[in-house]
Amino acid sequence: MALATGAADKAVMQIYETAFRPAEKRHEPWLDRCRLQVRSALEALEQRAAKIGSGWFVGEDFTQADVTVGCMLGFLYGSVGVDPGRMQYPQLAAFALRCESTTAFRAVPVPAFVAPAPA
Repeated sequence: MALATGAADKAVMQIYETAFRPAEKRHEPWLDRCRLQVRSALEALEQRAAKIGSGWFVGEDFTQADVTVGCMLGFLYGSVGVDPGRMQYPQLAAFALRCESTTAFRAVPVPAFVAPAPA
């Protein structure tokens, strides 16, 4: 959950920097650092997702950890263009599809998120 919320926080910082700061005052090294931190979190989550296969992050049940990671993936896709299917995160792409297929996620659809089909 910490990796997912950290990645989402760094995406928010990218949005603030690009949406609210004039272009001439944007600090590109800061944006690069935020992008690196998002990628690092995604890489760690990708490794964990590879270990769980078609399961969930914590045991056999769908937990808050899964909701947090699933929501974070949808947020990154809709806000800063991170696409787990196109950015070398196939396990996270498959995980996003599993989340989106649950009753909980179907009950609250996010139109901006269209999970990529697994390769």
